[in-house]
Amino acid sequence: MKDEKDKPKLRNRKKLQNEKSHISQRFVSRGGLSDDEIKERMSQYRHAEDTSTVMHKTLTRRLVSKLRNYAWYYPQQSEDNPSLKDAWCYYEHMTLPRYREDETRVAGQAPERALPGESNTELYGVWSTPTHWLKDFGIGVGLYFTTLKLMAVIFFLAGCISIPNIMFYASDEYSGPGGQDSVLQSPVMSLARGTMICTKREFVACPTCTESQLGNVFDFAKTPDNTPLVLRTLCEGAELTQGMVNWASFIFMVIAFALIALYQSQIEIRFNEDQVTVTDYSIVVENPPPDATDPDVWRDFFEQFR
Repeated sequence: MKDEKDKPKLRNRKKLQNEKSHISQRFVSRGGLSDDEIKERMSQYRHAEDTSTVMHKTLTRRLVSKLRNYAWYYPQQSEDNPSLKDAWCYYEHMTLPRYREDETRVAGQAPERALPGESNTELYGVWSTPTHWLKDFGIGVGLYFTTLKLMAVIFFLAGCISIPNIMFYASDEYSGPGGQDSVLQSPVMSLARGTMICTKREFVACPTCTESQLGNVFDFAKTPDNTPLVLRTLCEGAELTQGMVNWASFIFMVIAFALIALYQSQIEIRFNEDQVTVTDYSIVVENPPPDATDPDVWRDFFEQFR
């Protein structure tokens, strides 16, 4: 009977813990501000942005500030309806990540990430934010954008190495007079210009061929006397020059990816050193006594090393 009586208490306690956890998460995501404090700060930010040209805004917000004056874009403009201007102000100051403006910060030093709604902050620029500024977002985020930049450079250089092949495949030397321009006229097909697609083809007799052997029905035809015809490409095959260019591009990619892996291991250490986490102060006990189950005993034991 005692257990039955305790069940409602346990359920209520668990419900209260969940509510506290939800409130705590909501409190942190709002920068520890109450609803009234948020409204007051948003009002201050809107006033500052309306009276100053120095305040930085996202490009999308600048565009919306122009379009919201038109009824076709913002048809329900009324004081009783939610304000689009207020929503964008809240989004930029409470949702988007920002960093603290600090005049004493040394040049090149990463700024601290600001809490939602905090004053004297700036938005992180899409193109102007160095990767080492991303340490406050976690090691994974910093590594991701660092790798993304390196990959862009690598693929650009690999494309530059392949320029001789691209020029060869787009020329008359590969696919005859007019090159690929004679066939690749549509906007979509024009993207294939410079690839190994062959536009110089002709039908030749193939007495032993059947239509079922071909994957494309447009590559098969018959003469009036029912002689099978198949479409054959007449382009020049890849030669030593094209093969060497491909090999150079391949070797470059292999070396580049190996260097990226090495660089990632080094940059991960740097990001980890700049960020203090719980694991930096954690101790692993590999052989604890079987009867050591009292947390107070563990506390007393480790306090002697303080």
